[in-house]
Amino acid sequence: MKNLNQQQLLEFGGILVVLLLPLAFNPFATQPSEAVKVVFLQAITIPMVIAFILSFKIKHSSQSVPSCPDGRTLTVSARLGDNALLIPVLIYFGVYVIATITSIEPWRSLWGTSTRQGTLTVMSLVLFFIMITVALRSSAPVDRLITTLIVVSVPVAIYGCMQYFGLDPLDWDTTSLSPVHSTVGYSLYLGAFLAMVIPFTLFRIFGGEEDGRNRPFPYFLILVLQVMCLLFTLSRGAWLGLLGGCTVFFWLMAYRWQFRRVFIFSIIMLIVGGFLLISMNQGSVLPSNSGQNGLSDAILANARKVSNNERMLIWVNTLPMISSRLLLGYGPETYSSAFWLTHPMGLFSEIPNFTPWDPHNIFLYHLTGIGVLGLIVFLWILARFYKITYQAFKSASDRHSGIMIAAIISSATVFLIQAQFNPNGIVPLFLFWLVLAMGVSTSRWVGEPASEVTSDQ
Repeated sequence: MKNLNQQQLLEFGGILVVLLLPLAFNPFATQPSEAVKVVFLQAITIPMVIAFILSFKIKHSSQSVPSCPDGRTLTVSARLGDNALLIPVLIYFGVYVIATITSIEPWRSLWGTSTRQGTLTVMSLVLFFIMITVALRSSAPVDRLITTLIVVSVPVAIYGCMQYFGLDPLDWDTTSLSPVHSTVGYSLYLGAFLAMVIPFTLFRIFGGEEDGRNRPFPYFLILVLQVMCLLFTLSRGAWLGLLGGCTVFFWLMAYRWQFRRVFIFSIIMLIVGGFLLISMNQGSVLPSNSGQNGLSDAILANARKVSNNERMLIWVNTLPMISSRLLLGYGPETYSSAFWLTHPMGLFSEIPNFTPWDPHNIFLYHLTGIGVLGLIVFLWILARFYKITYQAFKSASDRHSGIMIAAIISSATVFLIQAQFNPNGIVPLFLFWLVLAMGVSTSRWVGEPASEVTSDQ
């Protein structure tokens, strides 16, 4: 097995995950999305790891040394050692394992609840991240993954629009205000996914493709479709994330290439987007119709008020939980049990249907699940990611690469902003780990002369 084939196999696995996770669901299951998506993630990631290990065993048995087309030696340590996030990510997973062992419910921490985001899923995400950083040795595979992300968002967004207009042939059971959840499975997860993909669509509009071709019109139509479907989800967190992430994207462009018009456009975008966010809090930002479950703006506004109060209630009552198990938390996926373990069951009896199953904040999620130790390592990963990607952005030798990195930074920012208000489904979570891998990979070759960049052709 040639080293080149190894890269292609790993890249093919990454493309399969990008295609299948947003689209896969089981309409006959009680939980139609999360469980089946996790199964696909694990079913693809494990063969990727096996292919990676076997390729080096075959090389070793034939006494040949893997090398790049430019002549550089590529041992296993070399393949993994240039991953700038490898050590913090491995420590992060190590904390997950220890927190699972010390969990108040170790079995649930291992497998997860209905969302299936237990330690086994985190292990799959970490392995996926490592394999993708091995596969992405040049700009070409990164470009292909970005294209795949944009392409897969089209049927997802079209199906979401069909649901908004009441054209969905399936009857979904959902607690969301909006019936628009598409194949992602929940309106908040769908909103996060679309908001994270939009920066890459902007990259195609402004940065063109690797071969130098610039075809903005088709991508502009896709952008309109993505934004429209995002509005249909009524996800305020995702919309706020999009505003923050796109502001970062446009300001990076304005800073690097002195695009004053882009800076002015970003200010207009913030004003219009802020107005839409306020409108979204008062009801629907688009005309009501049968697709929105017949909910009037008054009913939606009242539901928003209840949702806001519940989030504040969860956050306020989560903070006292942290000190009891400060170092390693209560264990992954045990938030609901830990909440009722800490607070009397009758304390919220006056609030109907109050079910604190997730803290709706990624930092509180870490503090309660894997403790302050886990949060510190997570912040280390984020700090390292932004440092290497910003350095790569400043040193990018061409506009295409620079705008690509701006999109990567923007997409990660979208995730972090929306995650301050929403729970995280497997689709936005996997996309976040993919974005981390893209950032690590681009930081290797951006700014290098063309002759020094590993080619995969």
